[in-house]
Amino acid sequence: TAGMLCAGQIVDLLVKRGATIISSRKWPVCAGLLGGALFTIPAAYTPGAVMAVIYISLAMFFINLASAASWTMISVVVPKRQVGSLGSIMNFGGYFAGSFAPIVTGFMVERTGSYVNALLAAAVISIVAALAFFVLVRDDMKGQETSKVMA
Repeated sequence: TAGMLCAGQIVDLLVKRGATIISSRKWPVCAGLLGGALFTIPAAYTPGAVMAVIYISLAMFFINLASAASWTMISVVVPKRQVGSLGSIMNFGGYFAGSFAPIVTGFMVERTGSYVNALLAAAVISIVAALAFFVLVRDDMKGQETSKVMA
């Protein structure tokens, strides 16, 4: 929850400091995904439960920051009449991919006897997602009727 609340504050602060509506959402998403990966990697190798919980909690903070910022992106990149459609497509994709996470994690743990590879795979996926968001989301959404006001 703290990550989600901070995302809104960061987005608002970036807009107030002159960032475009799209970049004010793009950068928190990228930073959140990279932060999630940054704290997932040490969690994979931490021998103590206390430090593992701290690292995973910090990773979740950043992942939730990215998630909230990406949701605010929807309201500004598509016309108002399409927000619900894009939101439902995003939900479907997230839930569909998320349904495979326990299966893949279980397979990895069964094969290796450890959660290390599963956590590292999650970190790599987060880094790839940040790179994709960085490359694919542009400020010059030509041909789009994007909102000019904060949503």
